[in-house]
Amino acid sequence: RDAPFASGNVLHTPFLPIKFFTLRCEKVGYHSSDLLYYEPQYMPKINNYTYDEITIGQTATYSKLIEERDVQLFAAVSGDVNPVHLDAAFAATTQFKSCIAHGMLSGAIISAAIAMELPGPGTIYLGQSLRFRLPVKLGDTITVNLKVIDKTDKRKFVTLDCNVFNQN
Repeated sequence: RDAPFASGNVLHTPFLPIKFFTLRCEKVGYHSSDLLYYEPQYMPKINNYTYDEITIGQTATYSKLIEERDVQLFAAVSGDVNPVHLDAAFAATTQFKSCIAHGMLSGAIISAAIAMELPGPGTIYLGQSLRFRLPVKLGDTITVNLKVIDKTDKRKFVTLDCNVFNQN
């Protein structure tokens, strides 16, 4: 865990004046396009931190196992169908020796960490500077570590330090 897969030093997140959210969707299961949707009784109640509840030094983590399906869906949504992400035979001829996840998939997981953990629902992710240090491979579990490093009361912005590591 000496070097993160990705790191960034500035995330500004203004807040909506909301304390609790309950997500409401239709059913649990998979429909014809294999996208998951939920019945309300199976959705967990999720909550966030209001600006006033957040403290400098507060931390949160969020983890995700990166599977082939995640990479395929990201390729479909983004349009990035580079064979290093999708073609095992091609990827085997590269410096990575196997398929790797899109770098911005890690960025999307950072967004999920901010949206679901700290500060949570209602947060608007304004920006981040990213540096990718190592590839994320299929089967890696990546963990996003967030830490509050500053608060700007006038605009109710929070700045987070962010690092992403794999299971090693």
